[in-house]
Amino acid sequence: MKSKILVVFLLCLLVVSGFVACGATIGKDYVTPESFGAKGDGKNDDSYAISKCILTGKKIRFSSGKNYLLKNPLQNPKSEQLYIDGNGAKLTISEQFKVSENGAIFYYGMPRKKILEVKNLDIVCLLGQKFPDKETRGDTYIFAVESCDEVRFDNVKFKSEKYYNNVTFLRDNGSKRLEMNDCNIVLNTLSVQGGVLWFMNRRDSICSISLKNSYFEYDTKDECVCFSVYKDYKKERCNINVEVENCEFFSKGESVSSGFILVYSNSKVAYSDINVKYKKCMFKTVGDHLRRIQAYQICPGDTDYDYGRFHTIYDYCKFDFKFVSLKESGLIGALYSKGTSMPTESISYVFNHCDFDVKNVSPLVDGKPIRRGKYEFIDCRIKSDASLFLRRNIYNSDIQVYLTNCDLISNDIELSKELFVAKDCRFKNKVKTPVSFQNPKSKMENCKINGVLYK
Repeated sequence: MKSKILVVFLLCLLVVSGFVACGATIGKDYVTPESFGAKGDGKNDDSYAISKCILTGKKIRFSSGKNYLLKNPLQNPKSEQLYIDGNGAKLTISEQFKVSENGAIFYYGMPRKKILEVKNLDIVCLLGQKFPDKETRGDTYIFAVESCDEVRFDNVKFKSEKYYNNVTFLRDNGSKRLEMNDCNIVLNTLSVQGGVLWFMNRRDSICSISLKNSYFEYDTKDECVCFSVYKDYKKERCNINVEVENCEFFSKGESVSSGFILVYSNSKVAYSDINVKYKKCMFKTVGDHLRRIQAYQICPGDTDYDYGRFHTIYDYCKFDFKFVSLKESGLIGALYSKGTSMPTESISYVFNHCDFDVKNVSPLVDGKPIRRGKYEFIDCRIKSDASLFLRRNIYNSDIQVYLTNCDLISNDIELSKELFVAKDCRFKNKVKTPVSFQNPKSKMENCKINGVLYK
């Protein structure tokens, strides 16, 4: 009798042990890669186990301290929600990963009403050691999503510093809301294309993006971040609202034609109303090839069509640029109007309490005649060893500059050929007195130029 009891006890213990080992798949709302055989040792391939986790439709929770290795493509999720809790673990994308052209490590596609959430995960991308021909390979996206209701990254770290062509952290084709909080993204691949984030609205009349408390370091031949209205967007109106708070953008400036932010509308149908707000952000570069901080670009089309309104506000932001050689162009934004009928006021920048410390570059506006925009600087400090207002052509009403209570140090020999209005400002430069403006609409009120007061 005792032996039978012992056998039953051992069988029960075995069953319980099995439930414990596979408990991530039975009786819980999450699964673990270990429940499908993952080692998490950074040596063995865990692709199969993670794919099995994805196919369950449950939340995925990694084990803290583990290093999961991906060598093969993952399965696409079938459910409407994909949650990945890294739990402080590391995910390594192997140099042996089988990359397909324009492919993704994690792909989350149609239909609608899907949510992607990734948190507490450290991702290391080793792609590049086996691919020296950077010019011929297609894009590789770490995350690619199609028209989700919500995409969210919290406390995610990502690093890709190999010479691999066209790595992009996130490509988002039309989600309704995107959030990135407390993330650290480093992408220095010197690739032909790619960036940290490419957001292309394809469906929603209203969508929003929020980036907070994050660090972005990159060096690619494209923009770090891109927000756009996709060319196939069919609705008459499109509103995109972007908030970037307490973030730092850093570029080594080694890759030609790189830039921080690109905002553009590529639809010939939609009236685009795009609003971008930066608060307590830092933009920094130490190289010679950074192209721009932010640019608005409008698609070519009917010159009688008003494409919309593009408005940017910088509050308490810092701009630190130390170029080695002299750059004959400004950095703060540009509109490539290409013949559209948009009025100058449709493109506007407002800088509140911002600090500019730049070397060998004009910090304010570029001088190409096709560019338009209204620039307002309020309570700003601007220091440059070049010119503040660089203009290659005779003044034109396509650029308007307004300064209020600003301190400006530069090597200007003239204030501006643009429409220029200054109030309560202090200038230190090479302008000869008395000051004269080439634009008859320009004026100063209670300003000092090299110690001389102009009322």
